[in-house]
This record gives sequence, C-alpha cells and structure tokens, in this order.
Amino acid sequence: MKIYLLPEDTIRKISSGEFINRPYKILKELLENSIDALSNEIKIYLFNFGLDIIKVIDNGIGISKIDILNTIKRHFTSKIYYFKDLSKINTFGFRGEALSCISSISNFNIISKTKKQDYGWNLFNEENNFLKFNIKPFLCNKGTIVLVKNIFSNIPILRNKLLLQKYNEWLLLRKLIYNFILCNHNINFYIYKNNNLFRKYISLNNVNKDIKLRISSIYNKNIFVNCLSINIKNFYFCCYGYFFFDYNTIKIIFLNKRIISNKNLLYFIINNFVENFFFYKKYSYILYFNISNIYLNINIVPDKTEISFLDSSFWLKKIYKEFCLYFRYKKIITILNKKKKYNNYDNICYKTDIYYFIKKFGFILYNINSYYLCSYIKSKIFVFNLFRIFNYINLMILRKNDNNFLIIKNINPLIFFVNCNLVNYNIIYLLNKIGLGIFYKNKKIILRYVSLFFLNIKYKLFFKRFFSFLENIYYDKYIYKKIIFWISKYLIYINNWNNYKSMILISNFYRLYNEKNKKNIFFYIFNLKKIFLYMLIK
Repeated sequence: MKIYLLPEDTIRKISSGEFINRPYKILKELLENSIDALSNEIKIYLFNFGLDIIKVIDNGIGISKIDILNTIKRHFTSKIYYFKDLSKINTFGFRGEALSCISSISNFNIISKTKKQDYGWNLFNEENNFLKFNIKPFLCNKGTIVLVKNIFSNIPILRNKLLLQKYNEWLLLRKLIYNFILCNHNINFYIYKNNNLFRKYISLNNVNKDIKLRISSIYNKNIFVNCLSINIKNFYFCCYGYFFFDYNTIKIIFLNKRIISNKNLLYFIINNFVENFFFYKKYSYILYFNISNIYLNINIVPDKTEISFLDSSFWLKKIYKEFCLYFRYKKIITILNKKKKYNNYDNICYKTDIYYFIKKFGFILYNINSYYLCSYIKSKIFVFNLFRIFNYINLMILRKNDNNFLIIKNINPLIFFVNCNLVNYNIIYLLNKIGLGIFYKNKKIILRYVSLFFLNIKYKLFFKRFFSFLENIYYDKYIYKKIIFWISKYLIYINNWNNYKSMILISNFYRLYNEKNKKNIFFYIFNLKKIFLYMLIK
C-alpha cells in the first residue's frame, strides 16, 4: 500500500482543513484506518475517558518504513490520486489530513510492521515539540499500533473544557464504537477501559442469525419482542435490517458500512414509510444499505456522514416503493388502503346505513344473547338471525369476490407469534377478504386493519383459538366453509355483538344481496295485529 502526495488540483477539490476537536473524532479516524487496512481484529484502549490515552491495535497489512514517514504529512494518501477516483472509492478515509492533524495536538506514536519486514518501525514526536518526529526500529507483530497521549495538552483551554465534560465524551466514544461494531461483522473488537476489558465482540459467522445477538448485546434484550425484519435485493440497492415497534430510542442507518446523519434523505424515506404504512409513531430501526458510489456524493463534509444522491427524486420513489412491495405483496395477497373503504367512524355512510335500517326494519327493541336482533315497525316485529346473515355474507364475498360492504378501520399494527405450520396463503387471502388485514411470515402474524365487525375483540385470544381450530380441520374437504362458519360463530356467540354493528350488517346485506327466496332464512316477521286478533278469536 503505497502512500504518496496528491496532485495540487486534487488537493484543492477535496481538502477540508477541519480541526479535530473531540476525542471521539480521533478514535473515528484511527478505527477507519484499521478497517481500511483489512484488519480482522481491533483492540481499543481508553484511559480517563479517552482524554489521557487513546490506543488502537490492529492486525492489518501494516505500513512500510518509507510510507510510515508520510502518514503524518498532509495530503499524503494511498486511497485516491485523481479526483475522479472518488466515484469508485470503497475506503473510509481518502484526504490524508487526519493523522497529520492528530499528531499536531498530542504525543503521537505509530508503530507498524508489514508481512515482508523482519521488524517494525516506531514513528513518534517529541513531548515538547509535537512537530518534530523521530523514527526507530521496533519489535512487534504484523499490523499497526497507534498511540495518542495527552490530547490537546498544547491547547490548555480546549483540554480544560473537555475535562469538565469527560463523561459526555465517554458517551460519544461508546456510541461511536458501537456503531463500528454494528456495521463491521467480520471483525473481532476488544474494548479496554483503563486497561480493563470492558466489552468483547467476536466476528459473526452467519450475519442473518448472529446480528440479532450483537444488537441485543448492545441495546435492550427485549428489543426483538415486537420487530420486523427486512431483506431487499435488486439492481439498484440492497437493504437488510430490523424495524422495532414500541421502542423509540434507536434510529440508525448504515450506508455502505458508514453511519450517516439523521438529516439524510434515507431517514426521511424510512420515517415516512413506517408512519404511513404501519401507522406507528413509536418505532426504531437499524438498517443496512448498500448502494453503488456512482449514485452518491460522499464528499460533502469531512466526516462523510452527509450523503447526497445524484437523483434524489428517483431514489425517494424507488426505495419507498420497494419497501411497500416487500411488506405488502411478497408471496401473499392483501387488500390494503383501497379508496372504497372507510377509515372515519363519522363517515356519512354510517348515517345512511342507520337511516336505511330504521326506514325498512324499524327501531331496535332488544338483542337476544347477541344472536337475534329484534326491531319494531308498523305493528310488525322483525327478528334477524345475525349468525346466518354474517356467515352467508362472508361466503358470498369469497364466491363473488365482492367486499364492498365492509367498513375498514386501520389500527396500530399488532404482532403475534404463531406456532402453527399449517397456514397457507389461501387462508391468509380468505382472512383478508372478510376483513382481517393480516400479513404472515416466519410464524409471525401482523394485523394492520380490521373491518367494523372485528373491532374491540381480544385479537391474541382470537388467533390462538383460530389456529388451534385450524389444526383439527386442515385436511377437511370443506375447510374454507368451516373456517367462515367458525369465525361467524366466534364473533356472534362469544363476543358481544352490539346493535350498532348489527344495523350496519343487516342494512348493507339486504341492499347488496336482496334475494327474495332467501329472506325467510335470515329473519322472521310477527304481525302484532294478526296475533292480537287471533288471540281474541281464541
């Protein structure tokens, strides 16, 4: 890895001249260099919250004697040569300014050895003159050791300010380390605090499985209680990670193994997606994006946390659409967010339904065990069989593929774990059609919306009983009819079917499926005048 001076025109285009003023920025530069050196083991030592000593040891490819002298010179780098190289760069650092800046504000030691060398070289500056450097041979293993001592000792005002808030500096250092640990799965990390082992993280063999353990070890162990995973791969980008619901402290996006600022376009897309698709206000996420550098500009600010897209409108639509397609249409059929459904309880359609019921069937007298609804109009008593109506209307929905009468209410997504292995996508489709908007994947049920008739039930108990019932009839010839029969029976008999739901069901049913030869099945008419005359005659 040859380190050389950049051309003057390239320096003018990429130089930032930023001054490192916090310990965590020093550690960030050192860790990025270790990762760029292809290390698979990194040890981090912090003394006095990083204000006295920051030491990073890696087992990377190392630096030769000639190149180690150039590491502390400005604009010497091995990452790029021409400005156009930025479009294909895959490393963290490329300006060649960090180490020269760090060495000017601290006692700086860099010890490195390559595989071909018999011994390493130690480059260090003098305690009284940070700008004067010496180099000596040093026995060490392959890799690099960077030791930064007495940070800002030549700038007393800044050092005294940091000493007063050193615990805050420790929080920033810890957050930075955790971010590197989360996005570098193939590296062993050892963190030492005042020479005592603070944390240890071993490289992951299977990222998809072991990443959960790494996240839960850093954050709360209960974070995965209510979560969703995502794994999208297409021509433009790749994305994997987790959404955590009922947890509102973590919002992290890694782009090409680099954490980006929460003011970035990606955060805007993801926040809007979760709020509009899942209807959740309390949520967190850890997502990993991989996008080719030809679509990005990472040279906006020196710490590379601000990323701009060359075509923001295209990426906004593309990422949002892919996320919707992943959760909405993958392997299942759902009927979400259609305009014909009503989300407002005070919608005019309710008033018309009630008016239709009163005009045709009269005023409600009473409800018999949530099974029959009795009403009175023009000396006649109507007795409706709610179970038969609800069962029949659901069968007609599947047969005619028409669920216009359903009134849908969006709810906060509920997630249930199901141990039933017999669920297929035809059953999911059936439940969606009759008003249970669910998504099923990896033994998880996510309930996003329900029809009016499924409101205010105990959903956890419902699904538990439903899937236990499903195991008993799975191989039955009339499985779908029996499922509808069971759901109708559960809602009418077990739950209190109120008069309001009954009016909506009956009025819509008779307007949509008013078959004369079927009427006597669903309700009975008692003429009070005839009954009274009959009793007088008798």
